[in-house]
Amino acid sequence: MNRISALAAAGLALGLAACAPMDGPAADDPAPTADMAPDMAPDMGPGMASDMGPGMASDTGPDMARDMAPDDPPAFDWQACDGLNGQPDPRATCATVQMPLLRDGVDDRTIDFFVKRVAGAEPDGRSLWLLAGGPGQAGDALEWLAGVLTALDAGLVVYLPDHRGTGRSARLTCPDQETLDSPGAGFIVGDEWPACVDALVEQYGRDGLAGFSSHEAAADVVELIDRAGDPRPFVMGISYGTFLAHQYLLLAPDQAAGVIFDSACDPLDCPLSMQDQWEDRVGRHWLDEVCAGDALCAEKLGDRPSEAVEALYADLADGHCPDLSTGPTAAVEATRALAGQMMLYASLRPALPAFMYRIRRCDPADLAAINHMYLNVFGGGQPGPTGSGTYAFPLAINIARAEMWEDPPPSPAEAEARYQGTLMCRGVSRQIVPQAEAFTPYAAPLAGQRATPETPTLLMQAEYDPATPLDLLDAFIADFTGPTGYVVLAPHASHTVVSQTPVAAEPNGPTCGLRILLGFLADPSSPPDTGCLDGVAPPDFSGSPGFNQAVFGAADLWEN
Repeated sequence: MNRISALAAAGLALGLAACAPMDGPAADDPAPTADMAPDMAPDMGPGMASDMGPGMASDTGPDMARDMAPDDPPAFDWQACDGLNGQPDPRATCATVQMPLLRDGVDDRTIDFFVKRVAGAEPDGRSLWLLAGGPGQAGDALEWLAGVLTALDAGLVVYLPDHRGTGRSARLTCPDQETLDSPGAGFIVGDEWPACVDALVEQYGRDGLAGFSSHEAAADVVELIDRAGDPRPFVMGISYGTFLAHQYLLLAPDQAAGVIFDSACDPLDCPLSMQDQWEDRVGRHWLDEVCAGDALCAEKLGDRPSEAVEALYADLADGHCPDLSTGPTAAVEATRALAGQMMLYASLRPALPAFMYRIRRCDPADLAAINHMYLNVFGGGQPGPTGSGTYAFPLAINIARAEMWEDPPPSPAEAEARYQGTLMCRGVSRQIVPQAEAFTPYAAPLAGQRATPETPTLLMQAEYDPATPLDLLDAFIADFTGPTGYVVLAPHASHTVVSQTPVAAEPNGPTCGLRILLGFLADPSSPPDTGCLDGVAPPDFSGSPGFNQAVFGAADLWEN
């Protein structure tokens, strides 16, 4: 029975996307559905949420972005729209405005720009602009967070802009290459990328593709905040959204009342061409520090679990557990991809060592348990076409190649060799390095510059985040730590602190990350209360009856 090979074949999209909450394997354990992988699950990221907070900002920052905007731009025409998270919600209104394609004083073309607004019951002048991840995610990736925040804080208004090139903001798409009857059956596959890029160049011109940069997107945020006119605006970036938030601070260091970075990538050191290596490095550390430090996990996988997994992969390549997949190569690649996906969700990580243990034993009950996990937790790995939804893969590659890449760029052969040396990763770099060769990188005006914000900032980072690793952030943390620059390191968490820090004593209450966010929004000039971090529990490698049943369809996580 082909249990997991389909996942190995599916492209798993870019890494710097936020995660969103969804129904999980157990009532107290949200399961993964990724913002970062439009191919695997709904386009999103991790999450749970909470809100609050005032702040006072100066009216103006450097006029660099404002000078590029049209004189006296029209106000928003807010209209009732399609609610939140696919459900009607009277708090949500939407507007479409015109933005310059390029703020270069020469090109006068404009694009549609879509914003959704979610208002609390009693707005008090505070607003929060949520910048989604990817690159490639639209604002709907964070509708869950907007809904929770405005429910918890009646005074807050939350704005969800569709990053230019995504969703309803002139989404970059390649119609011929993203149809169901295309060679990739809705996915843009290797041989289709040159024609896809040619179609985009025909539509916008090669110079016009530079209009879909982080710089222009950050200038959008500056202009939108000006148009909205809220007296105390905050800006929050999650995952790739932190890269965009940093660009925003370069343009307007004192416009906002405060800026929040959740799961940051350092804009001076964040090449997505190395994503596979990041994920693998964090995964190995987690196995050899957290699993090896637990008596049960160490009993099952030894005191160097990463070496046990390496040995398992070697045996799979030699034909071990032939019923796991369609062949040895597919078995290794699918196991690697599933492990990489599990590492992104702190709630699912306790099952990762047991997953490896069951493949090692490989009896019929283990195969049934793995099949149960594949179908019920990951939805069978069945992707939807990239041409559907709001995520924009061409935008993601356009930005990554120009702004988030190695110099000199790695070859596809080098990316493949790196991937083959990993134990757990989704194959993001392996996938996008060949795709990126079709794109001509544009010049990024603010490349190499570090913001020196004049507004309070909050950085929340997870201890074991494979998508935006903590060990890459030393310089960024040093530069953003100060009298009103607060850094919060979340133990046991994974990508997106606001969603992946449940408080053990209150599993159904706001996460610790949400509580810290609320405190910052309430008073960005004071150090946040981080006491809840002590209540974020380490992984329980024995699981619980509900969790074990949901993940493996068994009462015990390890045994049949």
